[in-house]
Amino acid sequence: MRLILALFAFLLAPTLAAATIYSIDHADALRGVIKGSDPQGRLNFTPTGKETEIGVRMDGIREVDFERATKLPSKDDARFRFVFYDGSVLFGEIAAQNEEDTLDWLKIETLTQGTLKLRYDGLQRVERREDAKPDVDRFFTEEELKDVKSGMDWRAIKTSASSVFACTEIALYPNKVEYLIGLDVDALSTIWKDMRALVRVPKNEEPFDDLHGVFTTTKGERIVGRVDSWKEEEVTLVTRYFNKITLKVSNLSTVTFRNGRFTYLSDAKLEKADEYPFLRATNFDPKDHLFPYRLDRAQGGGAINLRGKTYAKGVGVHAISKLTFTLNKRYERFIATIGVDDSAGAQASVIFRVLVDGKEAKLKLTPTDTSDDSKPETKEAESSGVMRKGTIPLNIEVDVKRAMNITIIVEAADNGDVHDRANWANAMLVR
Repeated sequence: MRLILALFAFLLAPTLAAATIYSIDHADALRGVIKGSDPQGRLNFTPTGKETEIGVRMDGIREVDFERATKLPSKDDARFRFVFYDGSVLFGEIAAQNEEDTLDWLKIETLTQGTLKLRYDGLQRVERREDAKPDVDRFFTEEELKDVKSGMDWRAIKTSASSVFACTEIALYPNKVEYLIGLDVDALSTIWKDMRALVRVPKNEEPFDDLHGVFTTTKGERIVGRVDSWKEEEVTLVTRYFNKITLKVSNLSTVTFRNGRFTYLSDAKLEKADEYPFLRATNFDPKDHLFPYRLDRAQGGGAINLRGKTYAKGVGVHAISKLTFTLNKRYERFIATIGVDDSAGAQASVIFRVLVDGKEAKLKLTPTDTSDDSKPETKEAESSGVMRKGTIPLNIEVDVKRAMNITIIVEAADNGDVHDRANWANAMLVR
C-alpha cells in the first residue's frame, strides 16, 4: 500500500520545467532545472544528469530559455495590445472600470495574468488588433514632437486614417473610449470598432537603475520587472506600473536580464547609421530609406524571431545596413545570435560582418543547433557566410578589448536585398 501511495504522490507531483541558461560566466549553455533564487542574487540550478545544485549569478545571465515557442493570442481572444513606457507589452480585454479610477487606473483582463490594475501614466500605446499593426500606426515625427502643446500628448486614431485627434486624457471602457481634446470641452466618446489606436508621446524611461529582467510569455507578452523572489513554479516581480506581479514559470518562454555585467547593444550609444537599398539612385537621401533599423524589434515592426524563438532584445535591420556603436574601451567581448527574421520572405539572403575600429574582425561562429545530438562546432571566419530564411542561427563572439567602436554590417547576398530582414538578437557588450 505504501508503494502505491508513493507512486500516486509521484504522479501528482508537478513536473519541473527544464530551462537552458546562457551566462557570460559559463562558456557552454547550462541545461537543467531552476529550483529558486537566493539572497546573494543567484539562481539555484540543478544541471541535467547532476544531483548537486550550482549557483548562477543573475547579473551574468543573458538569457533563460524555457524552450517554449511563443504564439500570439487570436484577435478574438485578445482584442487589444497594450504597450508601456518601460517596454512591457500585454494582450487582453478592457475590464469594467470604477468611475473614480478611470483617469488614473485601468483594469484589463489578460490571458496569463488574469485581472491587472495598472497606471495610465505608464501606458504609451493601445491598439485594437483588428485594424492596427503592432507599433506601426502614427509614430510622432520630430515636427509633431516640437509642436506638442502642454498636456496634448495623446493621439486618438480612428479607423479612418484621416481622423486623428490630439487629446489631453483618455478613459478606456469595454465598449468605448472617452478622450478630452481641451480643458473647456466635454469628453468625446467613440465605440471601439471605430477606433484603431491610441498613441502617446514617446519618452525614454528606464524602469530600474539596477538589475531587472524582461520576461516573455508563451502568448508573446513582455513584462519588465526586478526579481523579488524566484521559486520552482513561479516568479514574483516588482514592476513600475503593475506593482508586484507573480508569473507562472509554466507560462514563460524566455527571460533576459538588463543592467548586469553587460550592456545590450540596443541600449548602447549609436554613433552612425549607414543604410541604403541594393539599388539606389545617385541622389539617394538616407532620410527616405524605407527600411531603417529598429531597436528591440524586427525591422518589420514585430518581435525579433529566429526559427520560432522570440528575443526581447536586439537590433532588427534590412540589408544593406551598417551601424556603428561607441565602446570607448569599456568592453571585452561582443556577442549576439544572428539570422534571418521569421517574418522575412522566401528569397531572403544575407551576410553578417563586424568591424572593430574600422578593421575586419574575426568572428567565432557556433550554430545554435545541430541536425543531430552532437555538440555544435565553433569556427572562425570574417563573415557568417550566406544565411537564408530558416538557416540555423549562429552565436557569434568578437574580441573588442580596448576598442573605441564597433560596426555591425548586414550585406545583401545572392538575391539582392529582396526580403532581407536580419536580426542581431540578444546583441550585447560584455565587460
